[in-house]
Amino acid sequence: MKYLLASIVLSPLFALPAIACDNVAGTYSSVSETHWNFTLKIDKSETELRYTDYSFGDDETKTKTEIERTQYGYCEHISDNKYQLTFAEQSFIIQYDHELSKESFGEKGYAPGFVADFIENTKVELWLTE
Repeated sequence: MKYLLASIVLSPLFALPAIACDNVAGTYSSVSETHWNFTLKIDKSETELRYTDYSFGDDETKTKTEIERTQYGYCEHISDNKYQLTFAEQSFIIQYDHELSKESFGEKGYAPGFVADFIENTKVELWLTE
């Protein structure tokens, strides 16, 4: 009986990580005028972060090279509007804003989104797309 009672009392604590990011679930994408781009998918506590980039070779070849990196991890709610994304190699604290301005890419208005430091010394903004 003690074990049954303990499992009933403690079970909500073990369920919290699974729903920790449900309130921000969706797909978020950056809008960049440069060559790089990020797409973040959050589904319950699971996350997928996709980074794409490209560059061209020297002037003689003009060969385009492409980079695509996808990391899978999990999401945890840290505080009011802060979340932590954890992957095998690194983790990021990201900040949610239910009215993230679209001004940085020349549009008026707001949309739900995140601000993160996926690139050192660069504020990356991602807006909800789905």
